[in-house]
Amino acid sequence: MVSMALKDCKNTDQSVSQPEERAQKDTQGQSLTRCLTYIARSTELLFQKMLGFLKKPYKRTSRRVKNRSLRLFQRAGYFAERCYAVLTTPYRCCKRFGAQLGETQGGKAKTVACFRFAGHVLKRSKRGILTLLNYLMPVAAVAALILVVHNFTSVDYAIAVSHDGQIIGYIEHETTFDEAQAMIQQQIVYVDSEQTFDVTPEFSLAEVQNPGEIIDETQLANKLISCSNEAITQASGLYVDGKFYGATTDRTSLDNTLNSILEQNKEATGASDVAFMNEISIKDGLYLNSSVVNSEDLTSLLTSDVEGEQIYTVEQGDSMTLIANKTDVKYSELKALNPEVDPDNIQIGQSILIANSQPFLSVKATKEISYQEQIPHQSIQQEDASLDKGVTKITQEGVDGVNWVAATLELVNGIEVNRTITRTEISQEPVSEIKLVGTKVQAKKSTTSSSKADESAAVLPASSGNGTGIGFIHPLAGGQISCGYSSGHQAIDWRAPAGTNIYAAASGRVILAKTYSTYGKCVIIDHGNGVQTLYAHQSKINVQAGQQVSQGQVIGFVGSTGYSTGNHLHFEVRVNNVKRNPLNYVN
Repeated sequence: MVSMALKDCKNTDQSVSQPEERAQKDTQGQSLTRCLTYIARSTELLFQKMLGFLKKPYKRTSRRVKNRSLRLFQRAGYFAERCYAVLTTPYRCCKRFGAQLGETQGGKAKTVACFRFAGHVLKRSKRGILTLLNYLMPVAAVAALILVVHNFTSVDYAIAVSHDGQIIGYIEHETTFDEAQAMIQQQIVYVDSEQTFDVTPEFSLAEVQNPGEIIDETQLANKLISCSNEAITQASGLYVDGKFYGATTDRTSLDNTLNSILEQNKEATGASDVAFMNEISIKDGLYLNSSVVNSEDLTSLLTSDVEGEQIYTVEQGDSMTLIANKTDVKYSELKALNPEVDPDNIQIGQSILIANSQPFLSVKATKEISYQEQIPHQSIQQEDASLDKGVTKITQEGVDGVNWVAATLELVNGIEVNRTITRTEISQEPVSEIKLVGTKVQAKKSTTSSSKADESAAVLPASSGNGTGIGFIHPLAGGQISCGYSSGHQAIDWRAPAGTNIYAAASGRVILAKTYSTYGKCVIIDHGNGVQTLYAHQSKINVQAGQQVSQGQVIGFVGSTGYSTGNHLHFEVRVNNVKRNPLNYVN
């Protein structure tokens, strides 16, 4: 009993606590619902206010547009009604008047009725007509303005060139006519001084509907030629360097001749690129018959020479350098014109080309070449005390090197005018010459008067011969004769500043290079065929006995050594050891 009572009490407590918990949960749920509901309502109000704020200007604008549109349509309707009334009132009035006129009897009565009707119509329609004119007049004025502007902008004005009352063309400026006249004068070759071009046009200002009707100076020149009293021909005019040489009807022959000249030059030179140096142009157009020549004449002109070859004949004492000075031709050009001539061995009477023939049209050719050239070896001198002074001994022969060269040549009429080295490569290095030079000094020996008299005798064997075929150049670049040739002075003295270069008058071998008491520092060169030259009183000797020298090579320098007064060069020419007048060999 007690246990059941306790159980009942427990159940009673549980039944009491469950409603309280449920009430609590309900209270919490209601609070959350109220919170969410408040947020939703607040958001809704916010959006409503925003929409209301945005709707106000929209409604205001739409209302204004609507009102203005209504007013516009009302005005348009009113205007349409007025126009309709204005346009239809005369018709309705005329219709009623016609019906009334049909009922009127008598001709006089009908006439009076017509006048009354006309006055009534004018009175009733006056306001409508004025209203219509108020609208139509501005529109008509604008349309008229547009038409006027369009008319002025679509019309071009130009200068009309007329001849014998007929317009031959339109030009933009008067200078076009001046240029056309100049072109006409270039196209016409007058046979005599009395022949003239007799076209005298007239000018006037004219409207040009089509801009294509305006012509240039070339077209105007052709039209003016066609208007002349002279006979004209369609031909091709040849211009060289701006000068007119004639016109021909055979344009093909003219082109073939020009191409043939280029091809011949290309084959002759082996060039890769050839072109005329002259400015050549061929203009097609109308030419007077007096300006037209045979195509054969133009072909002969294009292939002709304006200047022939010039030949110089070698005289006694000439050399290539002396010939170049005489003829005012560069030495390099002279050698290029005569590649087969040995400059060191020219003969009296030999022909030397000093100027090539000059063709009417000059052609410039460009070609690529490659060749080998020598690299001169160096000479290394070493002193040797075991050798007497003045004695030399070569212990190692020098060998020139070989240099491979690639170059671009520019030739004008077959003559080289420029060479540009594009690449070089040493294929063989040079070997230096080693020469021993003696320094041993021997005891001085007494000399006799006879040996002094022949101080200039060669220490190496001299050549012999007839003494001809040697061309000399001046041994000094300038200088003045201070002592001429005579029986007591068998030489020429040239006064010059100390240190002036002394040049070999011709190629040869040095057979003497030493110091004497009278001649001072002296050099003798043997040129072969029994000819020697002597150079005395030098301040310094630049060569050695046994050395080969070329024409124009520096062999020493002007001084005043030995028996001398002032700086000068004592120059002798000997033929088979007989002194000759140097002025017969050197200018």
